[in-house]
Amino acid sequence: MGAVEGFVVLLIAAAVVAVAARAIHLPYTLALLILGLGLGAVPGVPTPILSSEVILLLFLPPLLFEASFVLDLRQLWDVRVGVIALALPGVLLAMVVGGAVVHWTLGLPWTVALLFGAMIAATDPVAVLATFRELGADRRLSVLLEGESLLNDAVALALLVALVNAVGGGFNLGAATGSFVLSIVGGAGIGLALGWVGHRLIAVIDEHLIEMTVSVAMAYGSFLAAETLHLSGVLATVAAAMTLGYLGRARGWIYSDASEGVLIDLWEFLAFIANAALFLLMGLTVHVAGLTAYPGAVLTGILAALAGRAAVGYGVGTLLHRVKFPLRTAERHVIFWGGLRGAVALAAALSLPPGFPYRAELFAMTYGAVLFTLLFQGLTIPTLVRRLGLLEEGRSPP
Repeated sequence: MGAVEGFVVLLIAAAVVAVAARAIHLPYTLALLILGLGLGAVPGVPTPILSSEVILLLFLPPLLFEASFVLDLRQLWDVRVGVIALALPGVLLAMVVGGAVVHWTLGLPWTVALLFGAMIAATDPVAVLATFRELGADRRLSVLLEGESLLNDAVALALLVALVNAVGGGFNLGAATGSFVLSIVGGAGIGLALGWVGHRLIAVIDEHLIEMTVSVAMAYGSFLAAETLHLSGVLATVAAAMTLGYLGRARGWIYSDASEGVLIDLWEFLAFIANAALFLLMGLTVHVAGLTAYPGAVLTGILAALAGRAAVGYGVGTLLHRVKFPLRTAERHVIFWGGLRGAVALAAALSLPPGFPYRAELFAMTYGAVLFTLLFQGLTIPTLVRRLGLLEEGRSPP
């Protein structure tokens, strides 16, 4: 079977599994993860080989753009203090706590342990947010989790790059700190600029196909431009999408409601394809044998993910509450338990080059952490939200 035929078969399989998962009320990402693991155990099923740069460039822009484009910046501004606190010091804290668990339990070098901590610090609350919308959960908490997720993806991946270099022996704390700050600020600047250019182009064009083309160019162009300049491609894509979406809605003459609907549908489709490909690819890469070969590492990875997220939810969350950013104990429970790991963590693991130290263990740990959070946390979050009384006023539990 050639590469094209294999891709078509996997795409059909992903569609069938997603439909079946919806019918039994199972997150489709979890179903795809299990499908990939099962396919990886079948003899003769080839594992696609993609470079780390291709993996990040192909899969991250659609996921980031889709989530950022529909985000309401006015609501995000209202919770900006919480988003920044959870995504900046929160990611650093999660990385250190998770890395410490891995280092002390498995004896991995600090640089490798912290690298894993950075990978699983990136959250992916797609399933949680979908549940929130279905249940009518508190909108403020939804925006807080979504905003944090977008920003912590950028921070975690920037830290990942620094730690990959550290494992290779090229680490200098001062230079790494300066590079990190420049990466974040520069990436955001590129995204804002290209997002503004995109909205100006759409303002003078009333053609759906061209509008879609411009949005795709913004997503991939901003990511590629930033990465070429060694800046944060993640933050560039997020900033471009937010700028395009906000200006388009704030100035209704840029595109109509119909145009916005077309763009949202396009990016939901592209994000689904990217999610499906990532989850299937991770399953094919790890194999069942990869998990069973490192049971201690898998359990440690799960524990590290939970410990790191607990430090964010209860540590940073409690501090926020004490500095006049209202965050009830019930909301802190959801921040902890709703911190699922998903596509970004998988993309980060898959981007590790062949021959990277402890690569197999890192794959197994990441896969195990993602599988656990989707299976146990993702499926129990609706019950938790109901029992904690976090439904919006006037909404009764379904």
